[in-house]
Amino acid sequence: MAEEMPKRHKNLFHTMTREQFATAVKELDERIPNLSRHEIIVGLARIVAMVGDGHTGIQSFLYNPKVGFRYYPFGLYLNLLEQTPSAKRVV
Repeated sequence: MAEEMPKRHKNLFHTMTREQFATAVKELDERIPNLSRHEIIVGLARIVAMVGDGHTGIQSFLYNPKVGFRYYPFGLYLNLLEQTPSAKRVV
Protein backbone atom coordinates (compact mmCIF):
# COMPACT_ATOMS: atom_id res chain seq x y z
CA MET A 1 0.00 0.00 0.00
CA ALA A 2 2.75 2.43 0.91
CA GLU A 3 4.40 1.90 -2.46
CA GLU A 4 1.27 1.58 -4.60
CA MET A 5 -0.74 4.56 -3.37
CA PRO A 6 1.79 7.17 -4.56
CA LYS A 7 2.04 5.38 -7.91
CA ARG A 8 -1.68 5.05 -8.50
CA HIS A 9 -3.12 8.27 -7.11
CA LYS A 10 -2.85 11.30 -9.37
CA ASN A 11 -2.24 13.70 -6.48
CA LEU A 12 -1.86 11.71 -3.29
CA PHE A 13 -0.19 14.50 -1.37
CA HIS A 14 -2.73 17.28 -1.89
CA THR A 15 -3.86 17.26 1.76
CA MET A 16 -0.81 15.76 3.46
CA THR A 17 2.94 15.76 2.97
CA ARG A 18 5.04 12.79 1.92
CA GLU A 19 6.56 12.89 5.39
CA GLN A 20 3.17 12.69 7.11
CA PHE A 21 2.23 9.72 4.93
CA ALA A 22 5.57 7.96 5.53
CA THR A 23 5.31 8.53 9.29
CA ALA A 24 1.78 7.14 9.47
CA VAL A 25 2.81 4.07 7.46
CA LYS A 26 5.90 3.50 9.61
CA GLU A 27 3.94 3.84 12.86
CA LEU A 28 1.30 1.35 11.74
CA ASP A 29 3.94 -1.05 10.43
CA GLU A 30 5.71 -1.03 13.80
CA ARG A 31 2.45 -1.72 15.65
CA ILE A 32 1.19 -4.55 13.40
CA PRO A 33 2.74 -7.42 15.43
CA ASN A 34 0.63 -6.36 18.44
CA LEU A 35 -2.63 -5.60 16.60
CA SER A 36 -5.59 -7.78 15.74
CA ARG A 37 -6.83 -8.08 12.16
CA HIS A 38 -9.59 -5.52 12.60
CA GLU A 39 -7.18 -3.04 14.23
CA ILE A 40 -4.85 -3.36 11.25
CA ILE A 41 -7.73 -2.70 8.86
CA VAL A 42 -8.71 0.40 10.85
CA GLY A 43 -5.09 1.58 10.77
CA LEU A 44 -4.99 1.16 7.00
CA ALA A 45 -8.30 2.99 6.68
CA ARG A 46 -6.94 5.90 8.73
CA ILE A 47 -3.95 6.23 6.43
CA VAL A 48 -6.17 6.10 3.35
CA ALA A 49 -8.48 8.72 4.91
CA MET A 50 -5.52 11.09 5.15
CA VAL A 51 -5.79 11.46 1.36
CA GLY A 52 -8.93 13.49 1.94
CA ASP A 53 -10.98 12.71 -1.14
CA GLY A 54 -14.10 10.70 -1.76
CA HIS A 55 -12.73 8.26 -4.31
CA THR A 56 -9.77 6.80 -2.41
CA GLY A 57 -10.55 3.96 -0.01
CA ILE A 58 -9.92 0.37 0.98
CA GLN A 59 -12.11 -2.66 0.58
CA SER A 60 -12.52 -4.84 3.62
CA PHE A 61 -13.19 -8.37 2.48
CA LEU A 62 -14.89 -10.37 5.15
CA TYR A 63 -14.47 -14.06 5.83
CA ASN A 64 -16.65 -16.05 8.13
CA PRO A 65 -15.10 -19.48 8.80
CA LYS A 66 -18.34 -20.75 10.36
CA VAL A 67 -20.20 -20.45 7.08
CA GLY A 68 -17.20 -21.05 4.80
CA PHE A 69 -17.25 -18.10 2.45
CA ARG A 70 -15.67 -14.72 1.94
CA TYR A 71 -17.84 -11.79 0.95
CA TYR A 72 -17.74 -8.06 0.34
CA PRO A 73 -20.58 -5.82 1.52
CA PHE A 74 -21.85 -3.60 -1.30
CA GLY A 75 -24.72 -1.38 -0.25
CA LEU A 76 -27.63 -3.61 0.72
CA TYR A 77 -26.09 -6.67 -0.92
CA LEU A 78 -23.29 -9.10 -0.16
CA ASN A 79 -21.05 -10.08 -3.06
CA LEU A 80 -19.74 -13.62 -2.73
CA LEU A 81 -16.01 -13.76 -3.47
CA GLU A 82 -14.96 -17.25 -2.44
CA GLN A 83 -16.37 -20.29 -0.75
CA THR A 84 -15.16 -23.56 0.66
CA PRO A 85 -16.36 -26.85 -0.91
CA SER A 86 -18.63 -27.51 2.07
CA ALA A 87 -20.32 -24.12 1.63
CA LYS A 88 -21.25 -24.80 -2.00
CA ARG A 89 -24.35 -26.61 -0.82
CA VAL A 90 -25.47 -23.55 1.10
CA VAL A 91 -24.84 -20.85 -1.51
